[in-house]
Amino acid sequence: MAYDCFFITDDLSVHLIERYKKVLEKIPNAQLVKSNDLSDINSLYTEIKKRVNTEYYWVIDNEINVQDFDWNFKPTEWDNELPHIWSTGVRNEYGNDISVKLIHKNYDTDIIAGGICILSGEYIHQDTLDTFKYEIVAKQHDIVYLSYDEEFADANYQIILKRFPFAKRVHGVTGIFNAHQKAAFVAESDMFYVIDADAIITDDFNFDYYAPIWDREVVHVWKSKNPVNDLVYGYGGVKLFPTDLLRNASDWNIDFTTSISDNFKLMPEISNITNFNTDPFNTWKSAFRECTKLSSKIIKGQVNSETNDRLHTWMRAGQGKPYGEYAIAGAIAGSDYGEENKENIIELNKINDYTWLKERFDIYYE
Repeated sequence: MAYDCFFITDDLSVHLIERYKKVLEKIPNAQLVKSNDLSDINSLYTEIKKRVNTEYYWVIDNEINVQDFDWNFKPTEWDNELPHIWSTGVRNEYGNDISVKLIHKNYDTDIIAGGICILSGEYIHQDTLDTFKYEIVAKQHDIVYLSYDEEFADANYQIILKRFPFAKRVHGVTGIFNAHQKAAFVAESDMFYVIDADAIITDDFNFDYYAPIWDREVVHVWKSKNPVNDLVYGYGGVKLFPTDLLRNASDWNIDFTTSISDNFKLMPEISNITNFNTDPFNTWKSAFRECTKLSSKIIKGQVNSETNDRLHTWMRAGQGKPYGEYAIAGAIAGSDYGEENKENIIELNKINDYTWLKERFDIYYE
C-alpha cells in the first residue's frame, strides 16, 4: 500500500499547481495542503495528521522537483518510528529546511524546529547523494500582461508566452488604475508582475525574483531602456505589485506605481526595452505623460537633479529615431502641462485618461 503523501504550499498560483501535478504523476494519491503561513509548522502538521490513513506519510515542500526517488522506501525495524528527512541543505524564506520527509503516523509533531520534526532530538537523515536526486525550484510570482488597443499587443503577447507560458493577460480595460486592479484579481499569487503592452523583455530577464517575506508590501520596479533617447531608468519597466494592496486600493495619484504603496524599491537590472514609438499618437502620448510627471515633480522619492536631466533629454534627444519628432513634441507639451498644473492634482490626473490624451493630441496636430 502506498503511503499518504502531502504537497505543502502557501499559494495556489498556476506555477505551484503545475508542480503539484508533476508530483501526482509520481504519487497519484498525493494531497495538496495549502497553508497561509508556512512559518507556523506546528499548525501545518496538526492539520496534515488529521488526513493520515497509512502507517507512514510523505511531506514534500513545494520548492522541490523530485527527479529520482524511491517512493517505496520503508524504514528499518529499529528506526521505524523516527522521522526520515531527505534534506536539500537549503532553507526557505521562513528558515525551514527544504526537504522530503517520511513520518510515522504516531510520531508526535507538537515540537518542530527549523522545518525538521523532532521528538527526542533524534531523527534519521538520509544520504541525499545516493537516494535523492532533486532540483530546487524557485517560487514564482504570477505574470500579467496589460494591453488596451495597441496594434502590436497580440503579437507581443505571443512572444512573451513562448518564454513564459503561464503569463496571463488583461486587455481592453479603460483606465490605468482599473486595468491594474483587474490584473490583481486575475493574479493568484500574493504578488504579481506587470508587463506593459509595449515592453520588449530582454533575453536575460526571467521573472525569477521572488520577494522575501519582509518585502511583500513593497512595489518593485525594474529599469527599462528608452529606444528613442537611450535613457535607462524605471520608466516603462517591469513592476512587481502586492496583490491584496491593489485589490483593496480605492485612491491613487498621478503616478500610480509610486503612489499605491508607502514602500517602493528600484531594482538594478534592466527588464525590457519600452517600445512606445510605434506610431505618432502612442509615441506622443507616452512622452507627454512621462514628462508631465517629471516637470510637476509629482513622483514620490524623485531626486530633482536626476529628474531635470531626464526631462532635458526627453525634450532634446532622439530626433533621428523612428517617430522621434513625436516623442520630442510630446515631451515638450508634457513639460509645459506639468509645470502649469503642478499644484492641480485634478488636471494632472487627466494624463491617465487615454481618451483625453487622444483629444489633446488631435488638437495639438490640427
